[in-house]
Amino acid sequence: RVLDQEGIKGISSEAALQAFERAIAIGHQQVGIFDIDWQRWRESNPKATESFMFSELASTGGSSRDGSIDSIAAEHVRRMMQMDESERSEYTLNLMKKRLSEVLKIGMENIDSQQSLDNLGIDSLLLLELAINIRNEIGVQLSTMDILKASNLADLSEVVASKLLGSELSPQPA
Repeated sequence: RVLDQEGIKGISSEAALQAFERAIAIGHQQVGIFDIDWQRWRESNPKATESFMFSELASTGGSSRDGSIDSIAAEHVRRMMQMDESERSEYTLNLMKKRLSEVLKIGMENIDSQQSLDNLGIDSLLLLELAINIRNEIGVQLSTMDILKASNLADLSEVVASKLLGSELSPQPA
């Protein structure tokens, strides 16, 4: 499921065998056989597309972002700009609870926003899945380190709100 969110899909045994036969006929020593949605993969791996090995793939198919992630973020920002600070905090916390409940497959009501993410059962794969879910559903790109730095979901929701609104939430000098 995590790979699917990254754009890497499973293939049938028949398709794999056909591709393997072609690879043997060509005589390649090393080969990988994948069904990849390159657009989604580029969005999920922006740093990897800078490498020489993937540079050609990164330049094909137009922009590495199709605007949908940006439009998702813009919609959240539009809503949040109409709220006061406490409403924004609650809104963002609820967004994050929903993302985490989807990843953990538990009800939102069972998530204590003050409990550490470790104690909620987040392992490295779920951490990656959470980051992908946040990007796809909220429009905010977080690294796994960004998530690990947050002591709990409430702190993480503040990070997401800050990234969504940029300097809008930053204290203004008096």
